[in-house]
Amino acid sequence: MRRLKLYFVLVVLLAGCAGQRKVAETPSLTFASPSLLPLTITPMRIFTPTIISSPTTTPRPTVTPMPRVLSPTPTVNVGFFTPLPDSETVQQCLKITDHLPEGAELKGKLVLGSMYHNVDSYILNLENNERNEIPVSTGRAILWYYSAGVSPNGSWLAYIETVEDSEGMRLHVISADLQEQPFIDLEHGWGYIINWLDDQRMLLSPSVSSWEENRIFANGEMAILNPFLQDWEILSPELPIQISPDPMPWNPGQGIPIVIYDPSLTRAVYLSLNGFLLIDGQSQSIIIELRTYDFGTRPRWSPQGDSFAFVIDDATYPMSRSEIYQINREGHSNQITHLFNAFGNNVTVQNFNWSPDGRKIAFAYYVHDTPTDEQVAVVDVETRQTVVYCLPIVGGLSPIWSPDGHQIAFVSATAEERDKDIFRTVIVDIVQGYAVQVAEHWSPLGWMVSP
Repeated sequence: MRRLKLYFVLVVLLAGCAGQRKVAETPSLTFASPSLLPLTITPMRIFTPTIISSPTTTPRPTVTPMPRVLSPTPTVNVGFFTPLPDSETVQQCLKITDHLPEGAELKGKLVLGSMYHNVDSYILNLENNERNEIPVSTGRAILWYYSAGVSPNGSWLAYIETVEDSEGMRLHVISADLQEQPFIDLEHGWGYIINWLDDQRMLLSPSVSSWEENRIFANGEMAILNPFLQDWEILSPELPIQISPDPMPWNPGQGIPIVIYDPSLTRAVYLSLNGFLLIDGQSQSIIIELRTYDFGTRPRWSPQGDSFAFVIDDATYPMSRSEIYQINREGHSNQITHLFNAFGNNVTVQNFNWSPDGRKIAFAYYVHDTPTDEQVAVVDVETRQTVVYCLPIVGGLSPIWSPDGHQIAFVSATAEERDKDIFRTVIVDIVQGYAVQVAEHWSPLGWMVSP
């Protein structure tokens, strides 16, 4: 069986939990009676950012054009929708090309992180195919998922630079037109960007050294930072007694938090021994307990914060019957995908991401005991229809949505290509139905709007 051979795959975590697994007949949602917990989540006031000019002149990034060939004749690349045994799952098989169909266009800027530690990251302008270097001060801009993030409106990129010859971390924020805000030297070991809460605030998590030295992961401590005002607030809830503080099934060394907050900071998803707990931070009570054996796939709140999605896997590895479920703020659940009906009781759902409008979810899945590589798919949250594109994806990396929700970008590679270190960044237009390669050796981390 082919599995992802990247640094942050949680194989050890899954193996550690395997001894506790038992085969379950169906996915189950176990409701727990409300109980008071020592948890305090206080919503912060949203600040209007004051844009400060950098006191020093930031050199303009160098531009290296990378030509893309447009097709001289109309290119038909729209695969036919082919229903699978499950009527809610269809195939639209696409072919990856190195050129756009006539009349098609790409918009915005794609933030590309390095797949290798000795290769700099950059921003790719999809409209003219220019590569823009990412500004740094003394170190290197080698970006990865836990060290970079684009704001919800697509206007700001935040990334953390490791300062050379130092153990320090430095936070940078630049606009879509590559104008940099004054950088911030991070203190107290804050080295991971979990996500932007809104267009002014972000959540930070401690770096690897802080996890190991201070055991901060035992209480889920995070920091809320407004980088425009350089305003800090420490968010340090005490975990419910249902959560074992050590060892945690999630690996803190990969920048994966044990607490996942909604944008308003009034709901939180906590890791428990049997799955996840949805907590009401205002009444300090458990809303619902969600049982699953998939501890490696991170639950994600929708952009609107009205629900979150997570994966229920009820079977013993490697026989996986995993599906994506949607849970609203009151704890009511809906099954989103129905991959079991299409592929049988041997499917694993991997990383996923919400579209900006919260209507679709792009995800990776893998069918065991078949020659097929991990595949990319998109499910409509309202209609429950899943479209699979017959394209290989590196399943440990989440697909990235365009700001308008019409396209997804992801790292594509077959198992054979990964053995040869061959990776490509592919964009799929889910509206027009085409797939185009835009870069090699990099991973998309975010999609910014054009200024």
